[in-house]
Amino acid sequence: MTARARLGWTAWDRTMLYVTGGGAWAKIDASEWVFAANGTGPHRTGHLESNTRSGWTVGGGAEYAVGYGWSVKGEYLYVKFDDYTTFTTGPFAPINASPREVRLEDHIFRAGMNYKFW
Repeated sequence: MTARARLGWTAWDRTMLYVTGGGAWAKIDASEWVFAANGTGPHRTGHLESNTRSGWTVGGGAEYAVGYGWSVKGEYLYVKFDDYTTFTTGPFAPINASPREVRLEDHIFRAGMNYKFW
């Protein structure tokens, strides 16, 4: 999910070029299963962590007014979230599973169609 502002320039009759940027949020679910042998035989356990991460996004695009309130657009977004360490808690202490460093970023290309009500 993002909350962004757009700053645009109408380059031609019905075309707007714009840059956009703002905040980004994502819910991230991570799970891990561990199979290990201990003194009493095979040991299986699972662990699930759920986090909400915040970050930022920046990008740009073009929008073209087709007519009758309709427009089409194409845009690119780069999204970067805070880095974090997962699996720092849970049932893995006796099994000696190591935490994971996670770097989250994404490149998004999308096309869309808009309708202007007023």
